[in-house]
Amino acid sequence: MKIIKWMTLIWAILLAGCAQPSFDAQDKYIMYANGKAYAIPFGVNYNPHIPKSSYDIIRKAGITCSNNGMTWSEKRFSKEMHKSRNTNDVIKYMKYGYQHKLFGCVEPLAEKEYQYYLKKQPKTAKHHCPKCRSK
Repeated sequence: MKIIKWMTLIWAILLAGCAQPSFDAQDKYIMYANGKAYAIPFGVNYNPHIPKSSYDIIRKAGITCSNNGMTWSEKRFSKEMHKSRNTNDVIKYMKYGYQHKLFGCVEPLAEKEYQYYLKKQPKTAKHHCPKCRSK
């Protein structure tokens, strides 16, 4: 009986260690691209090199995104969206992803936002982007 209790406890501990934390689009960090600083969620795929024609598709999906914006998507969602070859299906995926916080567009950070995210990040994170900011 004791062995069963110990085995159950060991399995519970092992399974708890394998659990994936849920995705949170509000948990962001600073990422540098194209000489600008962006705040993107942890654990996402991002695309800093968006062709001009793709911005129209993003806007058709109802997502506000300037020509300086950068898109991001949750990794599992990104895989499913990229399987689609039809533009209308991609727009539907974008709409769904945007509504469920699995897809989005971020704009370059203003100085005040940049300083906020710098304070929020761990001290071990390295922040240097010579083209972005001199700080």
